[in-house]
Amino acid sequence: MKQVFKRDVEGVPTIKLTVFGPSLAGKTSLLTIYSILKKVENPDSVYSELKKIEDPTGRTALFDQSVFELPKGQGTSLPLMRYALYSVAGQDRYRETRKVVLKGTDGLMIMLDPKIDQWQANVNSLNELMELLGEQLTTGKLPWILVINK
Repeated sequence: MKQVFKRDVEGVPTIKLTVFGPSLAGKTSLLTIYSILKKVENPDSVYSELKKIEDPTGRTALFDQSVFELPKGQGTSLPLMRYALYSVAGQDRYRETRKVVLKGTDGLMIMLDPKIDQWQANVNSLNELMELLGEQLTTGKLPWILVINK
């Protein structure tokens, strides 16, 4: 099957990658570290700075998001591709927003926390993900990887 990428308003192929998992699994930390590393490695590769929407305690509310670019194509001022990284808010109260953030996702990173006291949170998160994207995940329509953090 030939993959056809969506294009943004400038005509640049663009994909959306979403990090999904329970609260405190490290989703925001991953995006923060990745953003810093990309900025140090090649500042031109950061198309938009990391946007964090936080609650008063500093935890993610709604989502975090940043956009990065692959190098410019030969003979053009446009990049070969852009990729948007999103992370969902893991707290139970943001369940409805996770549905919205997952819309249009082209790839998924499922991040879990291996601590024993986080077992049920991991299970609940995976169950929710199966409710939201089950067929896409089990049929291979949506590429995904599993990350055990910490």
